[in-house]
Amino acid sequence: MSASVLMLILNLLANPVIALNMSPYDYAITGYYTSFNGLISPLILFYLIGYYVKEYFKVSPNQREILYAETFKGLIYISGVIAVICFFVLLVYLCTIKKANRLPILPYLALSVFTIPLSGLLSLKLSRFRIEKQFKMGFIYSVTTGVFILVVTLLFVALFKWGAFGKLLAPFICNIVIFSWLLYTSRDIIKISIANTKYRQILKFCFPLVLGAMLEYFSSGYTTTYLESLGDMTTYGVYVVGVSIGAYITIFSSSISGVIQADVFEATVNQNWRRLILISLGEILVVGVIVGCFIFIAPYAIHLLTAGRYDDSTIYAQISSIAALSTTIFYRLNDFAIATNHQYFYFIATIIGSVIITVSLYYITRQYGFIGGCWVNALSNLSFGVILAILLIISNLRFYTSKKY
Repeated sequence: MSASVLMLILNLLANPVIALNMSPYDYAITGYYTSFNGLISPLILFYLIGYYVKEYFKVSPNQREILYAETFKGLIYISGVIAVICFFVLLVYLCTIKKANRLPILPYLALSVFTIPLSGLLSLKLSRFRIEKQFKMGFIYSVTTGVFILVVTLLFVALFKWGAFGKLLAPFICNIVIFSWLLYTSRDIIKISIANTKYRQILKFCFPLVLGAMLEYFSSGYTTTYLESLGDMTTYGVYVVGVSIGAYITIFSSSISGVIQADVFEATVNQNWRRLILISLGEILVVGVIVGCFIFIAPYAIHLLTAGRYDDSTIYAQISSIAALSTTIFYRLNDFAIATNHQYFYFIATIIGSVIITVSLYYITRQYGFIGGCWVNALSNLSFGVILAILLIISNLRFYTSKKY
């Protein structure tokens, strides 16, 4: 987690420089096209890393290298093919169905989409470090790659003045370099032979989780995508700035979640319920305190972080920071559902929640505009969590009732 905190601080320090060199229109472009990531990222990465983390504690130590190779190859071939398909589907959608799009499409869409599969191998490597408690190596990899992307971003945006193009090009180029390096250093992993039947097993496990994760788009990126249709690109850009800054709180909370995820799976698999409850409640409490502190200091922080250019984004940042708490609650419930082989509950919860969010967003934004949309976004994952909790409670009641009789 220390690496995530360090990179969070470095990105915050770099933010004023980026804000001085990005117009609201630039933010509108980057915000709009990266908003699709919530929809296509789970599909492209296909929940393979989640599969690796779950299976790691179930297989014998001598089978773990084979498990890593299965996931490694899947993130190359499966992710690559799906990314190409996603790009052309979105391209057709933006060029034909959504004719009212007010933003240029290329090369921004391509840069946003193809950055995703290039990041898969690094995420897998970092997950392995966390599971095996190689924290020093995880820190080195996280900081090195993070600083690399940040420096190139500053170079393209602040020095070359490439605006939105530079902001999206930097992570794309950096991830190509990182991806190539990991391929070269993992040559022995690629040589490990994997049976096709194994991938059928992986696909069967991951498919419902992928569909559910894609539906999480309605609790994150969909609001940003939808609000572009309001037509006010200046306010839309300011909204993107605020949500982006508020998202730093979610990133920080996710770093906490990433560190303890393996412990949560381990406690659940071993039925150590007391440890599981203590870990979960401790995480929720810490994130809640962080969110409260951020809301209080946000007016001063955002003035500094945007060099005084985007003070109007404060309200959006404050509201969106609440998403960190609702996301933490939902993800903890979801990890429990997955570890207890109730992954289909996740899918059901996201279907029901997505319908609620879509309908709510339509009516609330008609009345309250960008502010209303921001509130829907902040509370979306909480609705997912409530539905998932109800499904888990019903399932457990049925289990104990049938066991009693």
